[in-house]
Amino acid sequence: MGQYLDIRGFTDCTDKQLLFKCGFLITNDKSISTETPVFKKNWDFLEIRGYVFFINNSVSFYHVETADQSILFVIGHLYNPFTMEAEERKILSAMSNLGEEDFWRYESQLTGVYVMGRIKPDGSIVHWSDCAGMRISYYGKVGDCYYLTSHVNLVAALCNLTEDKYIKKLKCSRYFHLFGNVLPSDMSVYKELKRTVPNHWYSSSGEKRRFFPFEKVKVCRTEGEYQEVVVQSAEILKNTLALCAKKWEGKRIAISVTGGKDSGVTFASANGNYDKFLYFSYISKSEEEVDARVAHDMCEKIGLEHTIINVPENNKDIPDFDYLDNIVYMNGGFIGHIKANEIRKRAILIDNNSFDIEIKSWVNEITRAYWYKKYSKKRFPKKPNGRYLATLYKVFFENRILFNKTARVFNQYISEYMTSDDIELMGDWTTLWSWEFGFSAGEGQSLISEQLLSFDVTIPFNNRRLISLMLKPKLEDRIEDRLQKDIIKTNNSTQASLNIDVVNAAHTQKRAKIEKLYLTINSHLPF
Repeated sequence: MGQYLDIRGFTDCTDKQLLFKCGFLITNDKSISTETPVFKKNWDFLEIRGYVFFINNSVSFYHVETADQSILFVIGHLYNPFTMEAEERKILSAMSNLGEEDFWRYESQLTGVYVMGRIKPDGSIVHWSDCAGMRISYYGKVGDCYYLTSHVNLVAALCNLTEDKYIKKLKCSRYFHLFGNVLPSDMSVYKELKRTVPNHWYSSSGEKRRFFPFEKVKVCRTEGEYQEVVVQSAEILKNTLALCAKKWEGKRIAISVTGGKDSGVTFASANGNYDKFLYFSYISKSEEEVDARVAHDMCEKIGLEHTIINVPENNKDIPDFDYLDNIVYMNGGFIGHIKANEIRKRAILIDNNSFDIEIKSWVNEITRAYWYKKYSKKRFPKKPNGRYLATLYKVFFENRILFNKTARVFNQYISEYMTSDDIELMGDWTTLWSWEFGFSAGEGQSLISEQLLSFDVTIPFNNRRLISLMLKPKLEDRIEDRLQKDIIKTNNSTQASLNIDVVNAAHTQKRAKIEKLYLTINSHLPF
């Protein structure tokens, strides 16, 4: 059955059960048997209103009936730092009686890593992702049946799908490995399945609609307005970390600590609950050693125990290296193999078994004007076009035909997700691009293919209301990370006094100049 022949040997492995771990499949295809080999172990099944839910038992699933007799469900975890509610069932129950506008405003308060949906009385299903699409999902029709899944290869195996020819050529292109294993637009390896773009809901009837943000993000005009953003952001994040401690009480909750700004804000916001968490860093390559040592020193000065996990430098030191490399490749939808040091790190974290859940600091980077830093630019064009996005996406030095096709793919993406109205709401298309494309297609894919193999992950910044609030400082302040520095100062003045600021080794000025030159030239060259 299609790609299933390629994964069969891995479904029979009983030692780690890592294939499609934390996965799910929702479909109205009744021909799929629960006896299919991939579902034989560690999967739960439930039929609701004509849809079969295949849920890997390493991921949580909750559902309630709403006032209009729909079924509201969530796969993954969520919590509300505005109401301080930590239980999924209570959150779903609170949402179940809300009208349309109040429903989406409540949803925008939620933090977590989840896919949520509603089965309506007419038999259609509506679904959407968490704030930045960290629990990545794909949807589409094959024949007359609808599929919503965490892993495209799961549907491909069951429905005998074949790879999109364009994607196949793209993956084989010389420079595809640069900038990560990310596919363009909302594409997957298979034409039949598309990636769920954050801040939109999708229906099995074919309809889709943006539900967030509700109004334009208003940039601070005065210092007083900026200081109010600092106070509110610091409070939300402190509540979020307190809620993590409450939600996973009795579990081993670990904060991944580095010397960077994202991690620093998370660490500062744990102040008052430091005794509820464990703290660790890892060294899987030489560039990570500075981060780990700085993190260790910071924890030591604040009086906290910190663990550095040293990852072996050679693949031969990992007995299951090839096995795990292929598992991650398959879980990731055959997009590409990740770096060897990442595989070695994941193997160590799986075998270490020291934590139950990791608090990661992703998503905050959306608010930090990433693209302006990456290219050392003070301004971008007012509106994007497909050629420009294709140049940001990958390096196309030689294959102009492939570049042309990719530009057309992104032109279609712009027409669906980056219209003038969409950009107006966010105020800056680079922010929209980071939020709805970069994180979901990149980190979201990494989370489901690799990160969740070792332990569950939660992300304090993954909250629509928080991110839109943190986008309010002026662009120059966002480039300078002013808000992040002030949140650290507000939530932990001792940490702020240490003046820790480790710059990402990959973001050197020399690299920025080279990439800026390429961006300028390639976005103007003829196809």
